[in-house]
Amino acid sequence: MSLTDLAPVLAVPLALLLFAGFWAAVTSFLAYLTGWPALAAEFPGGAVPEGERLRGMVYGFRRVNENRVTTLVPTPAGLYLYPMLPFRLARPPALVPWNRVRYESERSFLWARWHDIDLAGITTMRVAPALLPVLRRHGVSIPGSALA
Repeated sequence: MSLTDLAPVLAVPLALLLFAGFWAAVTSFLAYLTGWPALAAEFPGGAVPEGERLRGMVYGFRRVNENRVTTLVPTPAGLYLYPMLPFRLARPPALVPWNRVRYESERSFLWARWHDIDLAGITTMRVAPALLPVLRRHGVSIPGSALA
């Protein structure tokens, strides 16, 4: 078998390998931009706890948009965060104690509205307004004007 006969056979695995490497590089880079690795190093999450899983509440971290990749699980110990499977490289689960979760500000652009939540001074999470009552139930101080 000649090299030209092998080219189509090798092209597919090589393309998949290149795609996987590119995906790993981009998701790792974005994870570091968000501050997630530092958050998880400070507050390791371990296994996913029992409880209500809140999906679609996180819009992004810092300046990195994420199109609702992160799932939140409010627990008695704190706010558990973990990403969808394809985005877990460099983003291990984190469990941030409630006393380290702080409301920061409300922002809007045109018709869109979101809130910034400070996580232990390590990173800022942009969240949907629907998450605020959940945070308030767990002792996070939320201004009344933000709930309106």
